Amino acid sequence: YIDLIKGDKEARELRDKQYEEGLKRTGMGNDAPGGATFMGASKVVHPAMAEGCVDFAARAIKELFPPDGPVKTKILGKMDDIKAATSERKRDFLNWQITEQIEEFRDEQEQLLTQLPLGGSQFLKLWYDEDKRRPCAEFVPIDNIILPFAAANFYTSPRAAEMQDITDWEFKRRVASGL
Repeated sequence: YIDLIKGDKEARELRDKQYEEGLKRTGMGNDAPGGATFMGASKVVHPAMAEGCVDFAARAIKELFPPDGPVKTKILGKMDDIKAATSERKRDFLNWQITEQIEEFRDEQEQLLTQLPLGGSQFLKLWYDEDKRRPCAEFVPIDNIILPFAAANFYTSPRAAEMQDITDWEFKRRVASGL
């Protein structure tokens, strides 16, 4: 399995380099391309790409998080009072859960949306945390997900792996918990 993942990583090296170059050109990467090479020289980048990413994220979050909540319902089949009440109850609960209970949801979603235009795909991981006793959300950058290069999408891929940067303490905690 590790050899397969290593092969998947090698197959996407060109894509990773292009993504890194795109980040550098926004001015958000470590070293912007071009400019003078002497000590103290300025490496100026054009802000159009960064501005485009921020504009995209701002427009998208308004659509995904309208004031009345992100969850909408649609009743299939014949409408009756019981179906309508059930639909409203589920909508209200999910809106509460996403906007109140999962307190990090919107921040993680906004972070994802700022990276989406450059990366092409990004991931939002959802899980139930036993310690917090609630659902949790976490933005996972495309760089941390390893899929076979030829995979059409995440769901039909023969394998998927996530790289996680964790502390030694977190590693020991996960081992002790049986994870």
